[in-house]
Amino acid sequence: MGSKRYAFISGLCVLILLFSTRNIIIGSVTVSRITAATNESESRSATILLQHAQQEDDGHDNIIYSNASSIVRIIETDRSQSNSSSLPWCTRNEIRVGSWTPQILDSSPYNPRTVHLMCYPENEYKTTGQWKHTYEWQPTAAEDCAFSNWNRDEFCSLMKRTTILIIGDSLSFEHYRSLGHLMGKHISQFSQHQSKEEQGNIVNYVCQKQTRIVYRRDDLLSNVSQAIFEGGSFPQVIVMNRGAHYQNDTMLMTGMMKVVEELKNWKLQCEIFNITCHLLWRTTVPGHPNCEKHDYNGPVNDLYAMETMINDRSNYNNRTIKYNWYNYQHQNEMVVDMLTKNPSFLQQGEGTSPPFFLEIIDAYYLNILRPDEHRAHQGDCLHNCYPGKQDVYSQLLLHFLRIQRGRKDIDSMIAWQDNYHTRTKIQQKV
Repeated sequence: MGSKRYAFISGLCVLILLFSTRNIIIGSVTVSRITAATNESESRSATILLQHAQQEDDGHDNIIYSNASSIVRIIETDRSQSNSSSLPWCTRNEIRVGSWTPQILDSSPYNPRTVHLMCYPENEYKTTGQWKHTYEWQPTAAEDCAFSNWNRDEFCSLMKRTTILIIGDSLSFEHYRSLGHLMGKHISQFSQHQSKEEQGNIVNYVCQKQTRIVYRRDDLLSNVSQAIFEGGSFPQVIVMNRGAHYQNDTMLMTGMMKVVEELKNWKLQCEIFNITCHLLWRTTVPGHPNCEKHDYNGPVNDLYAMETMINDRSNYNNRTIKYNWYNYQHQNEMVVDMLTKNPSFLQQGEGTSPPFFLEIIDAYYLNILRPDEHRAHQGDCLHNCYPGKQDVYSQLLLHFLRIQRGRKDIDSMIAWQDNYHTRTKIQQKV
């Protein structure tokens, strides 16, 4: 009887050992698994985009390799964690590989009020029920990292007593006006023309007047210092774009050298004030030639197809060929390379005191996939309707700010503002 029980127990132990070994092996395979692209167009888009990323060699800690059917992401384990989950925040390289997915909302995200800036019947913006014209950017790596949703309260918390300057052309104004609408602030479409004519800043307040958002119309970034240092609205966050006003490579880079010097002066002033500052460069999205003829009803989640269409000169007429949309990405890469490799911007983040951050908003990779919702009803295949694809820029802005800003940065900003206003009042009395 004792020998039988011993044999039974021994056999049971062997079975438990085998089952445990099997689970360890399966777990190892699961952890090391490679996620295949879900469809042919997404895989092809990811492959093309990753080739761009390898060419840029931008120095980020997210290394991406690609073949025809799969994407392998090697993610540094010490990357900062998101508050909402145990996942790390998505990096720039992870964000720009993805697709647009449709979302059904109870109502329009906001009402732009201006009829010619609407792509849909005016009554749809005013009624509740089902709004079917919104698309959400979904990074392919979403299972492996956290991509921040837009949240007005979170934005206000991070940006308390802060000034944000958006400087560039009419496409930058789209971002500015979109940000205002997302914050519940209606901004007149004509204010961008006022900024251009008067060469001045447009200032609005959001977050119960605790945050200042500023816009400067400067198509070629020829008056950056004026926008930063004049008007009493010194910014701690700057979002810039060179705009859709094409110049040849030599003229572009000559102008950008001057811009970099002006940004270095701004960064130095941030250091003197001992406050955390953030520079975000937004890449330029080309127009989609003949958009009014194709009647796009939604995104085209195929980077290769969209780049091929834009690069095909036969798609242009005598007017649009002059815009050089097919040269935009080449110049995007030149400017991004110049900024990310500039010694003045290399020492960034928590390693510096105070911290300084440079980040790239890859508008190109996201919105080249959006040939829809241009103002095609006006024959305009460059600018966009509201609400629309430009809303994602504020989402990206918030995403990077959530990674970069902490309680210490917010508190030091409030303290600096209090001291600044106290000194100003004393000087005025004297």
